[in-house]
Amino acid sequence: MYLVHTNSSIFSQTILMSSDFNELKSLLVQDFNLDLADQQIESESALLDYMADVVAWFMEKTSLEPLMQILYRMDVDEDKMREAFTLGQEEPVNVALAKTILAREKKRIATRKAYKSESNEDWFDFEIP
Repeated sequence: MYLVHTNSSIFSQTILMSSDFNELKSLLVQDFNLDLADQQIESESALLDYMADVVAWFMEKTSLEPLMQILYRMDVDEDKMREAFTLGQEEPVNVALAKTILAREKKRIATRKAYKSESNEDWFDFEIP
């Protein structure tokens, strides 16, 4: 298996605000049980590089089962996972999976924002007909 460390500055599909970036890191810490305290990750491309290394570690040091369990719990699209493992891809598997992971976490953040209630005060004014 050929895994490389990438330095991708063209990855960013969407520009994240600082609070969104912190939430993205928080989700990854939670999902992968990471300790980012010692890491200097201040940009999305640095986060991509770090996650590519995390995925490479899973692939090289463990069976694929723990990684697949995490991806399943995160609800990562199975077709995108299969695509990442397809031979002949331009980018290494770990980089493709890292991009897929970050895209999924961004989607989770966007969904939370879209359905987030502005205020719970409207429940106090709720009347039963």
